[in-house]
Amino acid sequence: MATQNPLLILPLVFLQAFSIELFELPGTYLFRQIRCDEYRLQISLPDYDHNDDICRLPAVQKKYTTDLAIYMGLLSLLAILVSSPYARLSDAKSRKLVIAIAAAITTLGEIWLLLCAGFAPLRRPIFIYFAAVIKGLGGSYSVMKAAEMAIIAENSSVQNRSFYLGLILVMSMAAAAVAPLISGVLVDGGHY
Repeated sequence: MATQNPLLILPLVFLQAFSIELFELPGTYLFRQIRCDEYRLQISLPDYDHNDDICRLPAVQKKYTTDLAIYMGLLSLLAILVSSPYARLSDAKSRKLVIAIAAAITTLGEIWLLLCAGFAPLRRPIFIYFAAVIKGLGGSYSVMKAAEMAIIAENSSVQNRSFYLGLILVMSMAAAAVAPLISGVLVDGGHY
């Protein structure tokens, strides 16, 4: 028998998925731009044409793909490590509390990332890695999805469960569709 309305978590589902997806496109450009700028500072050859796109050089590509791998590795590792504490908190307190905490922490990580992109002193890979740490402490998808499924299972009848699970999936996919559009505008405007 349902005790709470499972639809109440939909805004948090959207916020969490949105904040995770927001980095996907601009993250590559941000790391790439940082590494290109570093490489440009190192080049002082008189015959070098500064109009060439040095960002395509293998040395630059290797550095920014390494940055992306470190970022995603930190995020994934921390999400795994915090899954157990989040599960205990979910059982002891509230599933909605866990979703709210995870969404808030992930969003803070995204805000930190925006600050790194917008302020030159913070445009360093180490500061961007810190965003991965913050977002990883938010639990990423693993914590969120586990709590969502538990809420749906506890608060819906067997007949309605598929409907609620479908709504959560639609909300996640809507966020995954909107976030790249917004991040694309930020990248084009030079804000990321």
